[in-house]
Amino acid sequence: MSLKKYTGRQITNAIAVTALVLLFNNCGKGFQAVKFDDQGSAGLSTPSPILSPLPIPTPSPTPRPSSTPRLPTPTPVPPTETPRPPTPTPGPSPTSGNSIEQLAAKMLVGQWAELTNMAGWDNGSILVPYEFGCNPSDYITQYSEKAAWDPISKRMLFIGQSHGSCYGGLFVIYSADTNSWSKAQYPPVPCQSGTSTNPCFSHGYSHSTVDPNTGAYYYRHYGSLDVYKFYNGAWSMLPKIPAESSTCCGAIEFFPDMKRLVFMDADWGVWAYDPVTNKWVQLANTSVDAVPGLPRVPIAQSSGSLFARYNPVKKEMLLGGGDKLVALNMNGAFAAGANPMGIRLGASVAVVDVDPISGKYLVLSQDRPNMYEYDSGNDAWTTLGTAVPSSLRALTGYGDGLISATLTNYGVNMYTKYNYTGSKVYLYKHSK
Repeated sequence: MSLKKYTGRQITNAIAVTALVLLFNNCGKGFQAVKFDDQGSAGLSTPSPILSPLPIPTPSPTPRPSSTPRLPTPTPVPPTETPRPPTPTPGPSPTSGNSIEQLAAKMLVGQWAELTNMAGWDNGSILVPYEFGCNPSDYITQYSEKAAWDPISKRMLFIGQSHGSCYGGLFVIYSADTNSWSKAQYPPVPCQSGTSTNPCFSHGYSHSTVDPNTGAYYYRHYGSLDVYKFYNGAWSMLPKIPAESSTCCGAIEFFPDMKRLVFMDADWGVWAYDPVTNKWVQLANTSVDAVPGLPRVPIAQSSGSLFARYNPVKKEMLLGGGDKLVALNMNGAFAAGANPMGIRLGASVAVVDVDPISGKYLVLSQDRPNMYEYDSGNDAWTTLGTAVPSSLRALTGYGDGLISATLTNYGVNMYTKYNYTGSKVYLYKHSK
């Protein structure tokens, strides 16, 4: 029997034809594009998702919700997503120090660093309103997720209030230059303290922000249309937000590229305040079509608390609540984002921050141990491998007693966690 000789090119062509036939037969739906990585492995190519512009709805009658402020209704813990996210691979070992500038300069990507020897911190006692008869179980970072960072004075500013047997509010400030904590004058709101039978609600939620161009600090009072401004050591009040009503737990954030202060309410829309004209203008509807013709931002009415984060890299603002995400650009246009894993968002269930170097969003969600990264440019989520310090998950989880701030001066994020005498302040370095 004689053997027929084949050239190397003929053999290669025969193998390629066989591979294509097998791929067609296995898929059963025709040919699919195949790409090979640099290891020779094949995988199906999938186009990257992008943010979808929001449609302008056809106006329709919408029932008006109650204007009575309400605490967010607890959301059932969702089942573990399928497939399960990968187990984080430990990153660089945590470090510590007493200077943000020095710590940030030597931190590695993915590393956590504990801030120590802070004057006035007193193991977290600065966060307990003892002057109103409160005890260590009462801390002002309850029902909160965001603090404000002033890049001019290099200070973190936060207003919050305890909840339970004692209601006491405090305005606290951390100074990076002196590595110290202090208390400041409380805003002229209707009440600063209360009891279980006569409560005073003024929780922090996502109600703090700073204009990075002037250093002015803004605070929205719980369950109201009132916003206060702290500048040069004195408080003043802005014109009331001209919405029909408000829910308890909205979000405010300053958008320096728009030169506007943005407020979002789950029911009564998205608003922008112009410090020059001293006026509010509605940008979008939320659950109520209060202004026909405006885009509707898809934030569920039952989502309760919201969040808002300005992105200094991408010049956008990310807003959301429940499992919804919306990006607002500097031209006032909105685009919806994806959340395929159903990660819960909003104050008291999650802490959302933004990396000041890469512009990627960093998410810690109450019922999940990992840190997640959200890339709004590709509308994509990634489970990060960094090992989050266990102390940040103390109490009932990330959504309890934890606030964060974006430290643009140092390229890191600052996380402040109350946990009795085990209270901690950590820096996190996400990129360089």
